[in-house]
Amino acid sequence: MPSSSSNSNSSSTKKTAGAAESNPASTSNPSNGAQQALPLPSGLSSGESGKGNLNPTTTETTTNVPASSASAPLPSRTSSNSSTSSTSRSRPPLVEGTPVLKRSGATTVVGIVVGLAAIALVSMPASALSLSLSRQSSLGLGTLAIPLLLSNFKMFGRVRYYTRLTFFLLGLATCSAWGVVVSVVMALIGRASDVNYVVARSFHALVAPLVGVKFTVEGEEHLKQTKPAVVIGNHQTMIDILYLGRIFPKGTSIMAKKELKWTPLLGQFMTLSNAVFVNRSKRTDAVAMLAKVAQTMKEKVLSLFIFVEGTRSASPVPSMLPFKKGPFHLAVAAQLPIVPVVCENYAAVYSARRKRFDGGELVIRVLPPISTEGITSSSEDINALVEKTRNAMLEAIEDLGRRRAELNRLKGVFGKNETGRITIS
Repeated sequence: MPSSSSNSNSSSTKKTAGAAESNPASTSNPSNGAQQALPLPSGLSSGESGKGNLNPTTTETTTNVPASSASAPLPSRTSSNSSTSSTSRSRPPLVEGTPVLKRSGATTVVGIVVGLAAIALVSMPASALSLSLSRQSSLGLGTLAIPLLLSNFKMFGRVRYYTRLTFFLLGLATCSAWGVVVSVVMALIGRASDVNYVVARSFHALVAPLVGVKFTVEGEEHLKQTKPAVVIGNHQTMIDILYLGRIFPKGTSIMAKKELKWTPLLGQFMTLSNAVFVNRSKRTDAVAMLAKVAQTMKEKVLSLFIFVEGTRSASPVPSMLPFKKGPFHLAVAAQLPIVPVVCENYAAVYSARRKRFDGGELVIRVLPPISTEGITSSSEDINALVEKTRNAMLEAIEDLGRRRAELNRLKGVFGKNETGRITIS
Protein backbone atom coordinates (compact mmCIF):
# COMPACT_ATOMS: atom_id res chain seq x y z
CA MET A 1 0.00 0.00 0.00
CA PRO A 2 2.72 2.56 0.81
CA SER A 3 4.47 1.81 -2.45
CA SER A 4 1.27 2.43 -4.38
CA SER A 5 0.87 5.78 -2.72
CA SER A 6 4.46 6.65 -3.42
CA ASN A 7 4.10 5.75 -7.07
CA SER A 8 0.97 7.79 -7.32
CA ASN A 9 2.67 10.83 -5.82
CA SER A 10 5.67 10.38 -8.06
CA SER A 11 3.40 10.17 -11.11
CA SER A 12 1.56 13.33 -10.08
CA THR A 13 4.86 15.12 -9.59
CA LYS A 14 6.00 14.13 -13.05
CA LYS A 15 2.73 15.28 -14.63
CA THR A 16 2.99 18.61 -12.88
CA ALA A 17 6.56 19.05 -14.00
CA GLY A 18 5.61 18.14 -17.55
CA ALA A 19 2.78 20.66 -17.55
CA ALA A 20 5.14 23.30 -16.27
CA GLU A 21 7.61 22.58 -19.04
CA SER A 22 4.92 22.67 -21.73
CA ASN A 23 3.49 25.95 -20.41
CA PRO A 24 6.35 27.99 -18.99
CA ALA A 25 4.21 31.16 -18.91
CA SER A 26 2.09 29.63 -16.16
CA THR A 27 5.09 29.33 -13.83
CA SER A 28 6.79 32.59 -14.72
CA ASN A 29 3.87 34.86 -13.78
CA PRO A 30 4.72 36.46 -10.45
CA SER A 31 1.14 37.54 -9.74
CA ASN A 32 -0.37 34.11 -9.02
CA GLY A 33 -2.42 33.81 -12.19
CA ALA A 34 -3.48 37.48 -12.41
CA GLN A 35 -3.90 38.80 -15.91
CA GLN A 36 -1.16 40.97 -17.33
CA ALA A 37 -2.20 44.43 -18.59
CA LEU A 38 -2.72 44.56 -22.33
CA PRO A 39 -0.82 47.29 -24.21
CA LEU A 40 -2.94 50.23 -25.38
CA PRO A 41 -3.15 51.10 -29.07
CA SER A 42 -0.78 53.78 -30.23
CA GLY A 43 -2.02 57.32 -29.77
CA LEU A 44 -4.14 56.50 -26.71
CA SER A 45 -3.37 56.85 -23.04
CA SER A 46 -4.87 54.95 -20.14
CA GLY A 47 -6.72 58.02 -18.95
CA GLU A 48 -8.78 58.69 -22.05
CA SER A 49 -12.47 58.03 -21.81
CA GLY A 50 -15.77 59.41 -23.10
CA LYS A 51 -19.43 58.60 -23.37
CA GLY A 52 -20.92 55.29 -24.39
CA ASN A 53 -22.00 51.90 -23.08
CA LEU A 54 -19.29 49.31 -22.40
CA ASN A 55 -19.35 45.70 -21.30
CA PRO A 56 -17.49 45.54 -17.97
CA THR A 57 -15.29 42.72 -19.26
CA THR A 58 -14.08 44.57 -22.33
CA THR A 59 -11.73 47.41 -23.10
CA GLU A 60 -12.85 49.46 -26.09
CA THR A 61 -10.89 52.09 -27.92
CA THR A 62 -11.69 54.63 -30.58
CA THR A 63 -9.50 56.77 -32.77
CA ASN A 64 -10.08 60.33 -33.85
CA VAL A 65 -11.31 60.97 -37.37
CA PRO A 66 -9.97 63.87 -39.44
CA ALA A 67 -12.50 66.45 -40.41
CA SER A 68 -12.03 65.64 -44.08
CA SER A 69 -13.35 62.12 -43.65
CA ALA A 70 -16.35 62.84 -41.48
CA SER A 71 -18.83 61.44 -43.94
CA ALA A 72 -17.34 57.98 -43.69
CA PRO A 73 -17.99 55.71 -40.69
CA LEU A 74 -15.28 55.36 -38.09
CA PRO A 75 -13.30 52.12 -37.86
CA SER A 76 -15.15 49.41 -36.01
CA ARG A 77 -14.51 48.90 -32.33
CA THR A 78 -12.09 46.26 -31.14
CA SER A 79 -12.52 44.52 -27.82
CA SER A 80 -9.95 42.56 -25.77
CA ASN A 81 -11.47 40.07 -23.36
CA SER A 82 -9.66 38.46 -20.45
CA SER A 83 -10.54 35.09 -21.92
CA THR A 84 -11.11 34.74 -25.65
CA SER A 85 -14.36 33.16 -26.79
CA SER A 86 -15.19 31.81 -30.22
CA THR A 87 -18.82 32.83 -29.75
CA SER A 88 -18.14 36.50 -28.99
CA ARG A 89 -20.37 38.84 -30.95
CA SER A 90 -18.89 41.53 -33.21
CA ARG A 91 -20.02 45.04 -32.38
CA PRO A 92 -21.45 47.42 -35.02
CA PRO A 93 -19.13 50.19 -36.25
CA LEU A 94 -18.84 53.14 -33.92
CA VAL A 95 -20.89 56.13 -35.03
CA GLU A 96 -18.78 59.06 -36.06
CA GLY A 97 -18.06 61.46 -33.25
CA THR A 98 -19.37 59.09 -30.57
CA PRO A 99 -17.20 59.16 -27.46
CA VAL A 100 -16.67 56.08 -25.28
CA LEU A 101 -17.28 55.99 -21.53
CA LYS A 102 -15.52 53.61 -19.13
CA ARG A 103 -17.69 52.97 -16.10
CA SER A 104 -16.91 51.43 -12.73
CA GLY A 105 -18.89 50.21 -9.74
CA ALA A 106 -17.77 53.23 -7.72
CA THR A 107 -19.20 55.59 -10.35
CA THR A 108 -22.56 53.82 -10.19
CA VAL A 109 -22.68 53.99 -6.38
CA VAL A 110 -21.76 57.68 -6.35
CA GLY A 111 -24.38 58.41 -9.01
CA ILE A 112 -27.11 56.64 -7.05
CA VAL A 113 -26.19 58.46 -3.83
CA VAL A 114 -26.21 61.83 -5.60
CA GLY A 115 -29.53 60.98 -7.26
CA LEU A 116 -31.18 60.05 -3.96
CA ALA A 117 -29.84 63.21 -2.35
CA ALA A 118 -31.19 65.33 -5.19
CA ILE A 119 -34.59 63.64 -4.98
CA ALA A 120 -34.69 64.24 -1.22
CA LEU A 121 -33.74 67.88 -1.77
CA VAL A 122 -36.47 68.43 -4.33
CA SER A 123 -38.97 66.58 -2.13
CA MET A 124 -38.38 68.83 0.90
CA PRO A 125 -41.20 71.08 2.09
CA ALA A 126 -41.40 74.38 0.28
CA SER A 127 -40.66 76.39 3.43
CA ALA A 128 -37.29 74.68 3.81
CA LEU A 129 -36.35 75.79 0.31
CA SER A 130 -37.74 79.31 0.75
CA LEU A 131 -40.10 78.76 -2.16
CA SER A 132 -43.73 79.75 -2.42
CA LEU A 133 -44.87 76.17 -3.01
CA SER A 134 -47.05 73.93 -0.91
CA ARG A 135 -45.79 70.66 0.58
CA GLN A 136 -47.86 68.72 -1.93
CA SER A 137 -46.28 70.61 -4.82
CA SER A 138 -42.80 69.92 -3.48
CA LEU A 139 -43.51 66.21 -3.17
CA GLY A 140 -44.95 66.25 -6.67
CA LEU A 141 -41.76 67.81 -8.01
CA GLY A 142 -39.76 65.20 -6.12
CA THR A 143 -41.73 62.43 -7.82
CA LEU A 144 -41.26 64.05 -11.22
CA ALA A 145 -37.55 64.43 -10.52
CA ILE A 146 -37.03 60.66 -10.33
CA PRO A 147 -37.28 59.94 -14.10
CA LEU A 148 -35.60 63.25 -14.91
CA LEU A 149 -32.60 62.36 -12.77
CA LEU A 150 -32.46 58.85 -14.15
CA SER A 151 -32.52 60.27 -17.67
CA ASN A 152 -29.46 62.40 -16.96
CA PHE A 153 -27.21 59.89 -15.15
CA LYS A 154 -24.70 58.53 -17.63
CA MET A 155 -24.59 55.08 -16.08
CA PHE A 156 -28.30 54.52 -16.80
CA GLY A 157 -27.91 54.11 -20.57
CA ARG A 158 -31.00 52.03 -21.28
CA VAL A 159 -33.03 53.66 -18.52
CA ARG A 160 -32.22 57.03 -20.05
CA TYR A 161 -33.24 55.78 -23.49
CA TYR A 162 -36.64 54.47 -22.39
CA THR A 163 -37.26 57.44 -20.08
CA ARG A 164 -36.63 60.01 -22.79
CA LEU A 165 -38.51 57.97 -25.38
CA THR A 166 -41.48 57.86 -23.00
CA PHE A 167 -41.32 61.63 -22.57
CA PHE A 168 -41.20 62.01 -26.35
CA LEU A 169 -44.21 59.77 -27.00
CA LEU A 170 -46.25 61.27 -24.16
CA GLY A 171 -45.46 64.74 -25.47
CA LEU A 172 -46.51 63.70 -28.96
CA ALA A 173 -49.80 62.26 -27.70
CA THR A 174 -50.47 65.32 -25.53
CA CYS A 175 -49.79 67.81 -28.31
CA SER A 176 -51.84 65.76 -30.79
CA ALA A 177 -54.84 65.77 -28.44
CA TRP A 178 -54.37 69.45 -27.77
CA GLY A 179 -54.00 70.05 -31.51
CA VAL A 180 -57.51 68.73 -32.11
CA VAL A 181 -58.89 71.44 -29.81
CA VAL A 182 -56.59 74.10 -31.28
CA SER A 183 -57.70 73.19 -34.81
CA VAL A 184 -61.34 73.84 -33.96
CA VAL A 185 -60.63 77.07 -32.10
CA MET A 186 -58.32 78.52 -34.77
CA ALA A 187 -60.78 77.60 -37.51
CA LEU A 188 -63.44 79.64 -35.69
CA ILE A 189 -61.18 82.70 -35.51
CA GLY A 190 -60.06 82.41 -39.13
CA ARG A 191 -56.49 81.24 -38.54
CA ALA A 192 -56.76 77.61 -39.62
CA SER A 193 -53.63 77.93 -41.77
CA ASP A 194 -51.46 78.43 -38.66
CA VAL A 195 -52.65 75.37 -36.72
CA ASN A 196 -49.58 73.31 -37.63
CA TYR A 197 -47.27 76.17 -36.72
CA VAL A 198 -48.78 76.59 -33.24
CA VAL A 199 -48.86 72.87 -32.41
CA ALA A 200 -45.43 72.10 -33.89
CA ARG A 201 -43.72 74.94 -32.03
CA SER A 202 -45.51 73.93 -28.83
CA PHE A 203 -44.38 70.34 -29.23
CA HIS A 204 -40.77 71.44 -29.62
CA ALA A 205 -40.96 73.80 -26.63
CA LEU A 206 -42.45 71.06 -24.43
CA VAL A 207 -40.50 67.97 -25.45
CA ALA A 208 -37.02 69.20 -26.47
CA PRO A 209 -36.00 70.13 -22.88
CA LEU A 210 -37.31 66.80 -21.55
CA VAL A 211 -35.21 64.74 -23.96
CA GLY A 212 -32.14 66.97 -23.76
CA VAL A 213 -32.03 68.11 -27.40
CA LYS A 214 -31.25 71.65 -28.54
CA PHE A 215 -31.23 73.03 -32.07
CA THR A 216 -29.24 75.78 -33.76
CA VAL A 217 -30.79 76.99 -37.02
CA GLU A 218 -28.77 78.41 -39.90
CA GLY A 219 -30.46 80.29 -42.74
CA GLU A 220 -33.90 80.48 -41.10
CA GLU A 221 -34.57 83.68 -43.01
CA HIS A 222 -35.11 81.60 -46.17
CA LEU A 223 -38.24 80.09 -44.61
CA LYS A 224 -39.63 83.47 -43.61
CA GLN A 225 -38.94 85.22 -46.90
CA THR A 226 -40.07 82.51 -49.32
CA LYS A 227 -43.85 81.97 -49.33
CA PRO A 228 -45.58 79.97 -50.59
CA ALA A 229 -43.05 77.21 -51.23
CA VAL A 230 -42.49 73.48 -51.20
CA VAL A 231 -40.29 72.87 -48.15
CA ILE A 232 -38.43 69.56 -48.17
CA GLY A 233 -36.35 67.96 -45.41
CA ASN A 234 -34.26 64.87 -44.77
CA HIS A 235 -35.80 62.06 -42.74
CA GLN A 236 -33.63 60.06 -40.29
CA THR A 237 -35.95 58.79 -37.52
CA MET A 238 -39.25 59.65 -35.88
CA ILE A 239 -37.32 62.19 -33.76
CA ASP A 240 -37.26 64.39 -36.88
CA ILE A 241 -40.56 65.92 -35.83
CA LEU A 242 -38.58 67.66 -33.09
CA TYR A 243 -36.48 69.57 -35.63
CA LEU A 244 -39.60 70.06 -37.71
CA GLY A 245 -41.27 71.67 -34.69
CA ARG A 246 -38.30 74.00 -34.30
CA ILE A 247 -38.36 75.41 -37.85
CA PHE A 248 -42.00 74.91 -38.92
CA PRO A 249 -43.11 78.14 -40.64
CA LYS A 250 -46.48 79.84 -40.50
CA GLY A 251 -49.04 79.16 -43.21
CA THR A 252 -47.67 75.67 -43.88
CA SER A 253 -49.27 72.25 -44.02
CA ILE A 254 -47.60 68.86 -44.20
CA MET A 255 -47.71 65.92 -46.58
CA ALA A 256 -47.66 62.44 -45.04
CA LYS A 257 -48.34 58.83 -45.93
CA LYS A 258 -51.98 57.77 -45.82
CA GLU A 259 -51.36 55.25 -43.01
CA LEU A 260 -50.82 58.07 -40.50
CA LYS A 261 -54.43 59.15 -40.96
CA TRP A 262 -55.55 56.24 -38.77
CA THR A 263 -53.03 56.81 -35.97
CA PRO A 264 -54.93 57.63 -32.75
CA LEU A 265 -54.89 61.35 -31.87
CA LEU A 266 -52.16 62.18 -34.38
CA GLY A 267 -54.33 61.19 -37.33
CA GLN A 268 -57.31 63.20 -36.07
CA PHE A 269 -55.13 66.26 -35.53
CA MET A 270 -53.51 65.98 -38.97
CA THR A 271 -56.93 65.63 -40.60
CA LEU A 272 -58.26 68.75 -38.88
CA SER A 273 -55.08 70.66 -39.74
CA ASN A 274 -55.56 69.99 -43.47
CA ALA A 275 -52.60 67.64 -43.85
CA VAL A 276 -52.18 66.09 -47.30
CA PHE A 277 -52.33 62.28 -47.16
CA VAL A 278 -50.81 60.41 -50.09
CA ASN A 279 -51.49 56.81 -51.08
CA ARG A 280 -47.98 55.74 -52.04
CA SER A 281 -49.13 52.35 -53.33
CA LYS A 282 -51.20 53.93 -56.14
CA ARG A 283 -49.20 56.29 -58.31
CA THR A 284 -52.21 57.54 -60.29
CA ASP A 285 -53.99 58.60 -57.10
CA ALA A 286 -50.85 60.36 -55.89
CA VAL A 287 -50.43 62.29 -59.15
CA ALA A 288 -54.06 63.43 -59.10
CA MET A 289 -53.71 64.50 -55.48
CA LEU A 290 -50.56 66.51 -56.23
CA ALA A 291 -52.28 68.40 -59.05
CA LYS A 292 -55.14 69.32 -56.73
CA VAL A 293 -52.76 70.37 -53.95
CA ALA A 294 -50.74 72.54 -56.33
CA GLN A 295 -53.85 74.49 -57.27
CA THR A 296 -54.87 74.93 -53.61
CA MET A 297 -51.39 76.15 -52.63
CA LYS A 298 -51.45 78.86 -55.27
CA GLU A 299 -54.98 80.00 -54.45
CA LYS A 300 -54.60 80.11 -50.65
CA VAL A 301 -50.88 81.05 -50.56
CA LEU A 302 -49.97 77.98 -48.53
CA SER A 303 -46.64 76.20 -48.21
CA LEU A 304 -46.21 72.46 -47.85
CA PHE A 305 -43.56 70.50 -45.92
CA ILE A 306 -42.50 67.07 -47.24
CA PHE A 307 -39.91 64.53 -46.10
CA VAL A 308 -38.36 64.13 -49.51
CA GLU A 309 -36.82 60.66 -48.94
CA GLY A 310 -40.27 59.21 -48.34
CA THR A 311 -39.13 57.05 -45.42
CA ARG A 312 -36.62 57.03 -42.57
CA SER A 313 -33.00 56.48 -43.48
CA ALA A 314 -31.71 55.70 -39.94
CA SER A 315 -28.21 56.15 -41.33
CA PRO A 316 -25.26 56.02 -38.90
CA VAL A 317 -23.29 58.41 -41.12
CA PRO A 318 -24.17 61.69 -42.90
CA SER A 319 -26.08 60.50 -45.99
CA MET A 320 -29.54 60.40 -47.57
CA LEU A 321 -31.73 57.94 -49.40
CA PRO A 322 -32.79 58.53 -53.03
CA PHE A 323 -35.41 61.28 -53.37
CA LYS A 324 -39.05 60.81 -54.28
CA LYS A 325 -40.09 62.81 -57.32
CA GLY A 326 -43.55 63.76 -56.08
CA PRO A 327 -42.47 66.98 -54.31
CA PHE A 328 -40.68 68.14 -57.45
CA HIS A 329 -43.68 67.46 -59.70
CA LEU A 330 -45.76 69.43 -57.19
CA ALA A 331 -43.35 72.39 -57.17
CA VAL A 332 -43.18 72.48 -60.96
CA ALA A 333 -46.95 72.19 -61.37
CA ALA A 334 -47.51 75.09 -58.97
CA GLN A 335 -44.41 76.96 -60.21
CA LEU A 336 -43.31 77.41 -56.59
CA PRO A 337 -39.74 77.48 -55.27
CA ILE A 338 -38.24 74.57 -53.34
CA VAL A 339 -36.70 75.31 -49.93
CA PRO A 340 -34.39 72.48 -48.78
CA VAL A 341 -33.92 71.90 -45.03
CA VAL A 342 -31.17 69.66 -43.64
CA CYS A 343 -30.76 68.43 -40.08
CA GLU A 344 -27.29 67.08 -39.34
CA ASN A 345 -26.87 63.36 -38.75
CA TYR A 346 -27.68 62.61 -35.11
CA ALA A 347 -26.98 58.86 -34.82
CA ALA A 348 -24.62 59.70 -31.94
CA VAL A 349 -27.54 61.35 -30.12
CA TYR A 350 -30.45 58.98 -30.86
CA SER A 351 -30.43 55.41 -32.13
CA ALA A 352 -33.34 53.02 -31.64
CA ARG A 353 -31.22 50.05 -32.71
CA ARG A 354 -28.54 50.77 -30.10
CA LYS A 355 -31.04 51.99 -27.47
CA ARG A 356 -29.34 55.39 -27.27
CA PHE A 357 -30.99 58.70 -26.43
CA ASP A 358 -28.16 60.85 -25.10
CA GLY A 359 -29.38 64.28 -26.11
CA GLY A 360 -27.15 67.04 -27.46
CA GLU A 361 -27.08 70.17 -29.61
CA LEU A 362 -27.88 69.71 -33.30
CA VAL A 363 -27.62 72.05 -36.27
CA ILE A 364 -30.41 72.61 -38.80
CA ARG A 365 -29.44 74.31 -42.05
CA VAL A 366 -32.02 75.95 -44.32
CA LEU A 367 -30.64 76.26 -47.85
CA PRO A 368 -31.46 79.07 -50.31
CA PRO A 369 -34.64 78.47 -52.33
CA ILE A 370 -34.36 76.71 -55.69
CA SER A 371 -36.51 78.26 -58.40
CA THR A 372 -38.76 76.17 -60.64
CA GLU A 373 -39.61 78.93 -63.10
CA GLY A 374 -39.40 77.75 -66.68
CA ILE A 375 -39.02 74.10 -65.68
CA THR A 376 -41.45 71.69 -67.30
CA SER A 377 -42.84 68.40 -66.02
CA SER A 378 -40.82 66.40 -68.54
CA SER A 379 -38.72 63.56 -67.18
CA GLU A 380 -35.48 65.29 -68.16
CA ASP A 381 -36.36 68.52 -66.34
CA ILE A 382 -37.65 66.75 -63.23
CA ASN A 383 -34.60 64.48 -63.03
CA ALA A 384 -32.28 67.46 -63.38
CA LEU A 385 -34.16 69.33 -60.64
CA VAL A 386 -34.02 66.30 -58.34
CA GLU A 387 -30.29 65.89 -58.89
CA LYS A 388 -29.56 69.58 -58.32
CA THR A 389 -31.54 69.65 -55.08
CA ARG A 390 -30.17 66.38 -53.74
CA ASN A 391 -26.58 67.41 -54.43
CA ALA A 392 -27.10 70.65 -52.50
CA MET A 393 -28.65 68.85 -49.52
CA LEU A 394 -26.06 66.07 -49.55
CA GLU A 395 -23.24 68.60 -49.59
CA ALA A 396 -24.85 70.39 -46.63
CA ILE A 397 -25.28 67.28 -44.48
CA GLU A 398 -21.73 66.13 -45.23
CA ASP A 399 -20.39 69.57 -44.35
CA LEU A 400 -22.28 69.50 -41.05
CA GLY A 401 -20.80 66.06 -40.41
CA ARG A 402 -17.27 67.35 -40.98
CA ARG A 403 -17.89 70.25 -38.63
CA ARG A 404 -19.21 67.91 -35.96
CA ALA A 405 -16.16 65.65 -36.25
CA GLU A 406 -13.82 68.63 -35.96
CA LEU A 407 -15.78 69.96 -32.99
CA ASN A 408 -15.46 66.62 -31.21
CA ARG A 409 -11.75 66.54 -31.99
CA LEU A 410 -11.20 70.01 -30.55
CA LYS A 411 -13.19 69.15 -27.45
CA GLY A 412 -11.00 66.13 -26.95
CA VAL A 413 -7.83 68.21 -27.28
CA PHE A 414 -8.76 71.45 -25.52
CA GLY A 415 -11.95 70.66 -23.63
CA LYS A 416 -14.81 73.14 -23.47
CA ASN A 417 -14.06 76.83 -23.14
CA GLU A 418 -15.54 79.14 -20.54
CA THR A 419 -18.86 79.37 -22.35
CA GLY A 420 -19.08 75.59 -22.76
CA ARG A 421 -18.93 75.87 -26.55
CA ILE A 422 -16.42 75.68 -29.34
CA THR A 423 -17.40 77.55 -32.50
CA ILE A 424 -16.21 76.40 -35.91
CA SER A 425 -16.66 78.74 -38.85
